[in-house]
Amino acid sequence: MLRQSPNTTSIFSGKHPLASLRRERPASNKPSTSGSPRYHNLLSRLVDLEAALEVAARERAREESSYSSLKEKYASTKAALAELKAEKMELEKQSEATMAKWRAHHDRQVKELAIFQQQAEEFAKLSSLRTQWAQEAEALKAECETFRSLYDSARAEAEKSKEEFIAVVEDQARSQKEMTNIARVEAEQMQARVRELEEEVEQGRSREEVRRQLERDLDVAHAALRQSEAVVQATEEARERVEVQSQREGVIHEAQLAEWMAKAAAVTSERKGLEARIEGLEKELAQAVEERRGKRVELEEAAEEIGRLREALEISERAVEEGRRKATREGEELRRAWREEKSEWDEKIERLERQVQRTETEIKELRRERLVADECLAASEENFRHGAGEEARRLRERVADLEEALEAERVRGIKVENDWKFVVRDLHRQLRGPTPPERCPHADSMAPGIGAEAEEMEATARDQSLRREKRQEEDLRAMTLLTEELEKVKLRSMLAIQKAERRADAYKSKCLELHERWKEGRLVGGL
Repeated sequence: MLRQSPNTTSIFSGKHPLASLRRERPASNKPSTSGSPRYHNLLSRLVDLEAALEVAARERAREESSYSSLKEKYASTKAALAELKAEKMELEKQSEATMAKWRAHHDRQVKELAIFQQQAEEFAKLSSLRTQWAQEAEALKAECETFRSLYDSARAEAEKSKEEFIAVVEDQARSQKEMTNIARVEAEQMQARVRELEEEVEQGRSREEVRRQLERDLDVAHAALRQSEAVVQATEEARERVEVQSQREGVIHEAQLAEWMAKAAAVTSERKGLEARIEGLEKELAQAVEERRGKRVELEEAAEEIGRLREALEISERAVEEGRRKATREGEELRRAWREEKSEWDEKIERLERQVQRTETEIKELRRERLVADECLAASEENFRHGAGEEARRLRERVADLEEALEAERVRGIKVENDWKFVVRDLHRQLRGPTPPERCPHADSMAPGIGAEAEEMEATARDQSLRREKRQEEDLRAMTLLTEELEKVKLRSMLAIQKAERRADAYKSKCLELHERWKEGRLVGGL
């Protein structure tokens, strides 16, 4: 029998790594497709998330359309309120203008009535007293002119005294300013002198000389101050004298005015005496008419005069009565128009209040809908965040599994490579041959078969290493794709969440703005 070495028997035994390599060869030729179902699941999950985002976008669009419709309704209501307010202000202006016109017309009618009454009184007076009235009027006018001239002269004197007082005050102010400037200059000189003395003290002069010099300077300054105070007191006394003089002149002017008022009162009393005298003359004239009733001409003249006076009085009374009736009619028309306008405004205000109530109810409904929408949005955001978190967790677990499988495959490849290196080294050692005492007599005949088998095993090892490298590259590519998809999903989820938050903030701000506008509209309606 052939004597086999331990290495030769280990090549064909089942315990050698070559047997395990031959058993694993069919499985190594299959491609790795363990990551494709999870990748498809991830893509389906992304599609579901995009569909959920589209549903949320449609809900947001529906909410925005409802909000825009409510906003348009609120704008129309606000425009109607503004128009009603403008109409109310316009009607108030028209009513005020009408009332002012009616008041002006009423005042004009009252003035015309007073004029008619004065004309009636003038017509009632006798023509014989007109000349006397004219003479007295001329006398009164002359006295008025005299009083006016006296008043003008007194006013001119007052203006002159005022100008003199202003000039005196300005002179005093100038003199005070000059004295102040002189005192300021002297004070500056004293300060300079004090500085000089201080410098002299610093240079070594005795303190007693400095004190005496300072006392002399202070005496001079006190003398100048007393002189300035005397000047100021003199100016104050002059100003007081001027004020006393102006007050005395004012008292004199007031006395003159009182005297002129007394003269005017005397003239008024004389006028009243003349009126009483006229009344007495009228009575005497009436008595004379009764005594001279026999004289037909005077009686006819008196009758014609009385008839004319009566006609004028009747005309004035008719005009006054017509003015009263006209004023009454206009007042009734204004009252009726005011009542109609008031009723119309009451109806408009009631309609406006009802419309405001409807707007309030709509705003309350919108607020409830907004709360429901916020709750739905928060729930959808929470669900979306939860789903995105679960998906990210699953993707992270998948990436971790792939990394572990890649590491195990790398370790296994290193182990297989080491086994093949051991097999190839063993084959080369067998090809080189053992030592002379251990050499098999059939080694030369077995060497070509063993070399071919070794080459075949080496080629198989190279193929397996290439397949393993290819499979590792595919796994790395799949892991890279999964990582990229995971990052994309994270980015999309973050963008969707940010977009939803922005829309929610915008919706809340719009709702707050609408609420503020509703408050303003309610305040305007209340006003």
